[in-house]
Amino acid sequence: TDTLMSIKDEALTSVNDLTNLVHEKEAALVEMSELLKMNNQANEKILTHANDKYTRQLAEKEMCIQNLFRIIQRQQFGESEHFRKLIKEKEKIQRDLASIKLE
Repeated sequence: TDTLMSIKDEALTSVNDLTNLVHEKEAALVEMSELLKMNNQANEKILTHANDKYTRQLAEKEMCIQNLFRIIQRQQFGESEHFRKLIKEKEKIQRDLASIKLE
């Protein structure tokens, strides 16, 4: 019976040890789960910040392109307006010359 008691005590000790090991593993899993959750939250913040930053930069670059396009349009319009004025001046000079020749 002493042998049976000894085996029983060893079995109980083994069960207790395994139970403690299970509890440790569960605690480790909970801790790991919390760490993963914190890591995911940090990654989400980083991605959100990066997305916001690059969205702002893209909007700024788009605004620059639009402004450059407007400048080019104004220059083209200004040049064509300048050419129209030159043509009108040329026509006036030609009319003046024609009238001088007729006199």
